[in-house]
Amino acid sequence: MLIGQENVERLQNSTVMIAGLGGVGGTAFEALLRSGIGHFILIDSERFDETNLNRQILCTKDTVGKLKVEAARERAQSIDGSVDVQTYPVFIDENNINSFLDLKPSLVVDAIDSVPSKVFLLASCVKRGIPVVSSMGAGLRLDPTALKIADISETFCDPLAKEVRKSLRLYDIESGIKCVFSTEKPKAPVNGTIASCCTVTSAFGNALAQAGMDILLQN
Repeated sequence: MLIGQENVERLQNSTVMIAGLGGVGGTAFEALLRSGIGHFILIDSERFDETNLNRQILCTKDTVGKLKVEAARERAQSIDGSVDVQTYPVFIDENNINSFLDLKPSLVVDAIDSVPSKVFLLASCVKRGIPVVSSMGAGLRLDPTALKIADISETFCDPLAKEVRKSLRLYDIESGIKCVFSTEKPKAPVNGTIASCCTVTSAFGNALAQAGMDILLQN
């Protein structure tokens, strides 16, 4: 009713690749699934453990110990049995990114924590002309209302975004990547741990999903 039947069909015919199914990526996946995306390529090498229960929507007592991609597939089937989900339980890096992009996704959702992998994925998407939305740092923050969606060149108050911008310049990329970031100054890590809470990670994930759908419906 909000977007019209033509756009509903466009979402159903779209293929979204999600790299990273943690607190941010898992929420983005569920939001996109419930919004009618018909095809997914899911990439994450990790399994759920009890420490994920506080913030990762796909993590429950029943999924602890399961591969995140398999838990996501089961979640998808429990919501919409017609959805097509391809799963890859691998760590995404420069050695396999191009093989995934060869699958020609309509959109890439970047929810990777590893900076080298994140930067190479973003640079590869730009080079190939594949639409991509990227999550910057959700950890060490408590205010879900401090989020913004903007081009990578317009990010601020985010150490991760600063590092990503610097690394992207090595690929001659200054702009052209839509990001979700927080304007809240991050707290200091505790014993070296970058802690995060569900209100912020879920807000990041939902914002990523909406930013991605905006791109799909504009093309």
